[in-house]
Amino acid sequence: MLEAASIRADDGLLDRFEDELIVAMAARADELRERGRALPGAAGALERLAGEPNVIQSLLTGNLERNALVKLSAFDLARHIDFGSGAYGSDHRVRGELVAIARRRASERHGVELELDDIALVGDTPLDIAAAREGGARAIGVATGPFDEEALAAAGADSVLPSLADSSALLRALGIDPVSS
Repeated sequence: MLEAASIRADDGLLDRFEDELIVAMAARADELRERGRALPGAAGALERLAGEPNVIQSLLTGNLERNALVKLSAFDLARHIDFGSGAYGSDHRVRGELVAIARRRASERHGVELELDDIALVGDTPLDIAAAREGGARAIGVATGPFDEEALAAAGADSVLPSLADSSALLRALGIDPVSS
């Protein structure tokens, strides 16, 4: 966008822009809490997965890390997320590249060598599914946003759920036996 507007991204321009985005998001946290909402089943799904011994819950998003923290904290969803194992828009412009960044960070933080088969990206847009595919991760679509199950399946999701309300279905999609967990 900057190139199209003939703006040079030098002299710390992007750093200053990111700083302003963080300040703006933090200033609107109360408004976010008042006007926004957590997706149905999100809190329960995070809670259920937090009890799984071999699950690292992290985040892969085009948002800045601190803005993602503000958004999730507004709805008490941040407590089960390992933000240090995630990857963010400020890490790379190409979302598919974020999978490798998150994989490396999680492996380093947790002292395990994660394989691509170990990684699943749960998302509600075709862009989320594409990021998983480009990065070599499994893709689980959740039709909680403007895209229905058909659109997410057409985008290449390995599994598609109507929502996060059924945590057992999410566990199955992740390859975790909900009966034994």
